[in-house]
Amino acid sequence: MNIHLQNKHLTRSGFTLMEIIIVMVVVSIIITGSFITLSNDASDEIQSLPSEIEQVTKRALSTAKIDKRTQYILISPSHIWQSTDPDQTEPNSETTNQVDLPPNCSISYKRSEDTGWSNVQTIKDKAVWVYSVAGICEEMSLMIQLENSSAEIRFHPLTAATIKP
Repeated sequence: MNIHLQNKHLTRSGFTLMEIIIVMVVVSIIITGSFITLSNDASDEIQSLPSEIEQVTKRALSTAKIDKRTQYILISPSHIWQSTDPDQTEPNSETTNQVDLPPNCSISYKRSEDTGWSNVQTIKDKAVWVYSVAGICEEMSLMIQLENSSAEIRFHPLTAATIKP
């Protein structure tokens, strides 16, 4: 009887196998989740750009109609912005309708009559997209690439909205 009582009063030290397995599963889930989040950053950034660019194009089209003044969407390697001056090389402090492109992003454009893509690599290659006072813009497609992700965006000439492929 004395031996039985002594076993009940033993203190336990260390962890059980089940506790160790649970901790390892939780740690592996956390590591996997953070890896997926880090690897999808470029993809997420590319996927948000079409809607941001569409907002810029729609605003330029409505501004051209309301103000009865030709508007331009200027596309440089680092920005896409609305202007009334087609020769502007960078957005200025008064520019409110713009999208800043991510670093290391490459952008190309294709007009409706073009057969191939034109790259915008320097400010000299800047694309100028015209929005007339009649509420019409030329049909344009943009290709944005960042690392292993890309997005092709086509715009409707009457609405400046994106056209789903």
